[in-house]
Amino acid sequence: MRIAFVIVGLTVIAMGLVTLRRDEVTDRHEIQRLQGRLIAQRRDLSEQDCRLGELTALAAVRNRAQDMGISLIPPGQQDGGAHLSGALAQDVRD
Repeated sequence: MRIAFVIVGLTVIAMGLVTLRRDEVTDRHEIQRLQGRLIAQRRDLSEQDCRLGELTALAAVRNRAQDMGISLIPPGQQDGGAHLSGALAQDVRD
């Protein structure tokens, strides 16, 4: 009788260990998959950051402004916002 109890107890312990090890392997696989996704997302973020730097570089902004026919105010020169205040005053009168 005692030996049957010991055998049943050891069987339960063994089944518990097998279940824990299986779950551990599954969790490790999931961690590995998520780390791979993290690396890919960091690479994409780095590429986007480089692209943003290219688009916001002074030369690129100047070229796009010239292509669109927008005049830029040179550094150090300020117009005091006169062109904006006139436009706003005109809009208010209308």
